[in-house]
Amino acid sequence: MEDLVLNLNRQRKAYLKLKELITFTSEAIKKEDWERAAQISQAEEEIKKEIIDLSRKVSHIFSSPLPPLVKEALFGLVQAAIEVKENMAEVISLIESYREKGRVEKEMWQKVKGTFYAYQKHTSISPRFLQKNV
Repeated sequence: MEDLVLNLNRQRKAYLKLKELITFTSEAIKKEDWERAAQISQAEEEIKKEIIDLSRKVSHIFSSPLPPLVKEALFGLVQAAIEVKENMAEVISLIESYREKGRVEKEMWQKVKGTFYAYQKHTSISPRFLQKNV
């Protein structure tokens, strides 16, 4: 069980690091520094891979009732994941507004925006799961 809690906490920390990188991406976009935004997106990709790997390590827990310590770690993880998704929605909106104004090259826009959409697609947290487990 200690390994499970450790992996959940590692995953939460990875989400918080991702949240920080998303903030940096947002700042780069606001400055219209598309090259920097693309570089940060690459760093985000590494964190996303780590999150996915850690998710695989803990996926077995959902087939049985959760002990309180695991529930607590899972709750922290879910909170971090929700914050990341909220930040991503803001960045996607920002990217789209710049694209509509024609202030970013289509190629760079697709690269940065595509990273966010791909990540959101792979990290859905269902309301049913939350009600059942947290």
